[in-house]
Amino acid sequence: MGFGNEDANIQALRQAGGEVNGAVNILVKQQNERRATNNADSALMQSLINMGFKDEVIIYFFYYNQQLTKNNNELHLFLEKKSRSS
Repeated sequence: MGFGNEDANIQALRQAGGEVNGAVNILVKQQNERRATNNADSALMQSLINMGFKDEVIIYFFYYNQQLTKNNNELHLFLEKKSRSS
């Protein structure tokens, strides 16, 4: 189908009832949603940097990209503690 993630392709085909066009539409929609989220995340990070939270953004970026946390609660708690100690 032209998409590199075989698992996502199979899942999309199942969701579309085996229709290739429907599966492609699902995959394109998912890609667009990820792009929108990434753009929003980038804008948020830049805003936080502009407000003086560069260290926190670096820490968040590290955790987010390395997927070291299973949920964001750990990171939010860490940032909360850091902001209280400042």
